[in-house]
Amino acid sequence: MSHSCPRFGLILSATIHPSATAGLRIALADDLIATLEANGLTLAANVTANERSRLEYSIAREGSQVTHTDHQLVLTWAERWTHVASVSVSDLVDLDDD
Repeated sequence: MSHSCPRFGLILSATIHPSATAGLRIALADDLIATLEANGLTLAANVTANERSRLEYSIAREGSQVTHTDHQLVLTWAERWTHVASVSVSDLVDLDDD
C-alpha cells in the first residue's frame, strides 16, 4: 500500500480584538491575501459558523511545500497586525493529515 506524500503548510489563527473596526478587519484579510499571493502561497479558510472575531486559515504552496522561509514570512506579517488581532502561526504541519 502506498502513502501519499505529506503536504506541508501552516495554520494561521487570529482572534480579532474587540476594538478593531470592520475596516481594520478587512484590511488585515486583504493584506494577508496580498502577502501570500505575492510569495506564491495560497490560503483556505477554516470557517467556524458565525465567528466574526475568530479566523483560521490553512496556508499552502501550490505544487510544492511550504518552507521555513515561508513560515518566517507569515510570522513577520503577523507582527505587523498585533494592533488588530492576536495571531498565532503553527509550525509546519501536514495539511492532509486527519
